[in-house]
Amino acid sequence: MCADNLAVEVLGANGDGPMIPFHMLAIRDMGLLLGEMFDFEDLAADCAADGVYECLFTASPLNVPYAVGSPVNPIAVK
Repeated sequence: MCADNLAVEVLGANGDGPMIPFHMLAIRDMGLLLGEMFDFEDLAADCAADGVYECLFTASPLNVPYAVGSPVNPIAVK
């Protein structure tokens, strides 16, 4: 799951709200990979320019066993 905002952060949206247990459920329980603070501005501009808003977006991390973070190679195919 990728986002360009703080919605997938541990704390509430304002940083002072209650803890949201999303990380525990997504990472620990489901094994879901999270990508935070992606910059989709260029993709949004390209979509607005040609009117095509559907694409396949992938951002595969490095395959490193037991790693807790990795650089990604984001690709959007329209």
